[in-house]
Amino acid sequence: MNNEKGYQGWSSYSTWVVNLWMSNEEDTYRYWREKGREISETFPASVELVSPHQQYKTARVALADDMNEHYKEEMPELDGMWGDLLSSALGEVDWFEIADSILEE
Repeated sequence: MNNEKGYQGWSSYSTWVVNLWMSNEEDTYRYWREKGREISETFPASVELVSPHQQYKTARVALADDMNEHYKEEMPELDGMWGDLLSSALGEVDWFEIADSILEE
């Protein structure tokens, strides 16, 4: 039996499905790509003590945090089992992995 987690090359089904919807809705796709570009430009590598790798890591964290907060705010309020299931699924999303895919484009 294969105990490996993941789905379609992503770390989880939840990560894959969120990325799929973000990529397939044109306005959402453009919004997050622009947001990623803006965040990358906010952390310039011109500061001598900041390496390009550190610049990327800082932008990655900022973008992942923005996406996580955005989708938590957008999540409908559901009570009981349905709310627990939705919260659990959203909690499985690897926002860093999605941020990587956005920043690498």
